[in-house]
Amino acid sequence: MADKSLSKAEVQHERLIDKLRKEVKRLLESAAIGGEAGISPIKSLAMAVEDCSPLDWLRSQNANRKVYWSDRSAKFETAGIGAADWIDESTHPDEHDGLKIIQDNLVASNDGVRYYGGFRFDNSSASDNDWRPFGKYFFVVPRFEMYRSSGRSWLVCNLFFKNDRNNPEDVLREFNKLSYVRPSENNDLQTLVSRTDSPDKTRFRDMIKSAMESFSRQQFEKIVLAKKADLEFDNAIDRLLLMHKLKRETSDCFHFYLQPTSDTAFMGATPERLYHRNGKRIQCDAIAGTRPRGDSEHEDQRMGEELLSSEKDRREHRFVVDSITEALSAKCDVTIHPADDPPTLLKLERVQHLYTRIECTLNNTVTDAQFVAALHPTAAVGGYPRAGIVDEIRRLEQFDRGWYAAPVGWISKNTAEFAVAIRSALARKNHLCLYAGAGILNGSNAAAEWEEIENKMRNFLKLVRQ
Repeated sequence: MADKSLSKAEVQHERLIDKLRKEVKRLLESAAIGGEAGISPIKSLAMAVEDCSPLDWLRSQNANRKVYWSDRSAKFETAGIGAADWIDESTHPDEHDGLKIIQDNLVASNDGVRYYGGFRFDNSSASDNDWRPFGKYFFVVPRFEMYRSSGRSWLVCNLFFKNDRNNPEDVLREFNKLSYVRPSENNDLQTLVSRTDSPDKTRFRDMIKSAMESFSRQQFEKIVLAKKADLEFDNAIDRLLLMHKLKRETSDCFHFYLQPTSDTAFMGATPERLYHRNGKRIQCDAIAGTRPRGDSEHEDQRMGEELLSSEKDRREHRFVVDSITEALSAKCDVTIHPADDPPTLLKLERVQHLYTRIECTLNNTVTDAQFVAALHPTAAVGGYPRAGIVDEIRRLEQFDRGWYAAPVGWISKNTAEFAVAIRSALARKNHLCLYAGAGILNGSNAAAEWEEIENKMRNFLKLVRQ
């Protein structure tokens, strides 16, 4: 019987959970005798619930593993906890093998099942201590999800029959851990104590000088150089409160949150789609060239026109378009969207970029694993030409990018979407490491590129200074 102290909505929620629990029990009992196991490796059961913010729901759950994803239009968002299935390098050291297993699992699964996760930027280098919990890659089917689309919400329970049919009581006990209580209204973040930049301004200037030398040798035409700002706070960071504030303050972005363990999470608000796949149809984004937004409509228009007419920024953007089309050309017929040729402006909360949509249809033999490998890193986050660029970035930056600027997203039976994890941060205990970069070309100015990176970090800096 429901606790009398619960609200009417919470009582209704408990009843729906009980109904979902009974359906899960029935399926697990059927699977134990072979009724479901041979039909679908993974099954997703959904129960409509009162409209609910997935982030609020996620904040109220007590779980070590958590994920969150919202698409750029905010039409689809989901939060997940626990793991019905988890695939990483511990069982499949090669990420291509891991993605092959994922796609094999999804072939006979229902359309609602999604694996969420991502990769390191540089899989050839070892993780430092901060990034070690993330590994080279991981993907998870959460045990429970709160899914919202078009103003409607569903609570989802995912079952992986290979494991769950042998431990039905363990699965059913997980229902008891679900929380129905709304998170605290306390919106105060911790107090910022210190900030350390890696590299500092002097080292950053030296990095750009080294990049210029590679241009003069005609080794590269563009190199994207990043920095991290390590912010220390007086107490442990409320990571999901920070994610909640970030989503509220940043529109027209993919929002992601990946928490593989209880004490660390990677989050961000990125404008950049690596690709969206619907069946064999693919759309990619080329985003490069940056100006701040203006304080007035007139100033904003002036800055946009300046960006559109800038030879340097147009050249930088062309490198990104070329890197994507070159990667795709062996796998499909590539088309530049007519509306974006020449490039248009993508206007975000604090910055604006040159933007081009690129579309193609894959041939039947190309997998998501092959497609990710072909595209990453694009010239927007690596450089141009691509050969040797990751090694050069590692040599110049001398810090671990981890999952910054790497592909993050999800894969389902017939669709997939990956974003590029820029404008992002790694939260661990009482530290928040911010990451951002700038495209360096022949003639780049170190002071201007430093300021561009600072501007890209302001999504987070504004929140922690409030």
